Amino acid sequence: MRDDAALLTDFLDGELPPERHAEIERRLESEPDLAAALAEAEAGRALLGGLAAPDVPLDFARQTRRRLKRKRAFRPRRAGMERFGVEIFAVVAAVAMFAVYLFLEIEQSRPLGPLREVPGITHGP
Repeated sequence: MRDDAALLTDFLDGELPPERHAEIERRLESEPDLAAALAEAEAGRALLGGLAAPDVPLDFARQTRRRLKRKRAFRPRRAGMERFGVEIFAVVAAVAMFAVYLFLEIEQSRPLGPLREVPGITHGP
């Protein structure tokens, strides 16, 4: 449907070659969904065409940049621990990895205990 939307836009703009334009007209006759999408696109264009152009000052870009700079200048600084978020995360991750390593080392060094024979299970050939 996304390709159809682009195709319908080109159709409305008159940017399709004649054979492609004729193909779309044939599809519009046989595909009601495509015809409905074209009607919606035409209605949207009509609504947008009726809007008045906004009054934009000539120095709009300069004023916008100046306002953004002022906002950045008055942005409150982060206090305390918030500034070190990444560093704290790295330390916590390292401690967690060390704890897992120690746990695995302790588990490997622990004796397994006595072996018990289970009836009905044979070992080997």
